[in-house]
Amino acid sequence: MEEQRNYHVRSSLYAPLALILIAAAAIVFLSLFFRVSIIQVKNDTVYTDEEIMAASGIEKGVNLLFINNFSAVSSIYATMPYVESVSLKRAMPNRIILEVTGSEAAACVSFGDDYWLINASGKLLEKIDARAARSFIRVEGMEPLQPVAGEIMTVSEENTGKDVFLYELLGQFRLRNIVKKIDWVDLSDLNDPRFSYDGRYTVILSSTTDLSRRLSLIESAIAQLAEGDAGTLELEMAGESSKVFFSPN
Repeated sequence: MEEQRNYHVRSSLYAPLALILIAAAAIVFLSLFFRVSIIQVKNDTVYTDEEIMAASGIEKGVNLLFINNFSAVSSIYATMPYVESVSLKRAMPNRIILEVTGSEAAACVSFGDDYWLINASGKLLEKIDARAARSFIRVEGMEPLQPVAGEIMTVSEENTGKDVFLYELLGQFRLRNIVKKIDWVDLSDLNDPRFSYDGRYTVILSSTTDLSRRLSLIESAIAQLAEGDAGTLELEMAGESSKVFFSPN
């Protein structure tokens, strides 16, 4: 009976020790194996593979299982404004795969004498001068508030709502494949937004509501004009009734 009791005591002492030894052995095993020797970059951006690897902070030789995904991905976003999305995957036993897609400039927003490039979602990409801005849709009538590359554009209280409408408008331009035909957008008055079309027309939307329908009506009206026509197209909508007035230059 005494021997049985001693056996249980020894067993209760050895069990935790065995678990500690097993855990220690596992840690040693993991530290010796699964070390990164290949960093593969699937890259669709303006950055080089080497720049992306450096921005991630991942180096060859680190343990594959101990890499902090959030830290690596966040570092890429923070240092590379032209990145739209990042995916980090582990491939046992020694490979890291970084899939990175790029972000394209959709327009530039006036900021003093210069402009800030933004993508279709309002992410600030970089500051450019007025000369470079000629290659993009120029947005007037609103300015970014304390712009920082890589951050989403914020606007002052007086410009509230202009940013949301701008993103919708840029999305419609892209959807209709007319981005290259738009020179500028004027949001000075959100109740009376305007933009240029094909270097020939000034389009007055008259409102921000029902944008898709408004643009369809404008496109239909342009299709009926002669090739050499130029002037102002002003849209009026009241319920189901709509009219587009053309005033030649």
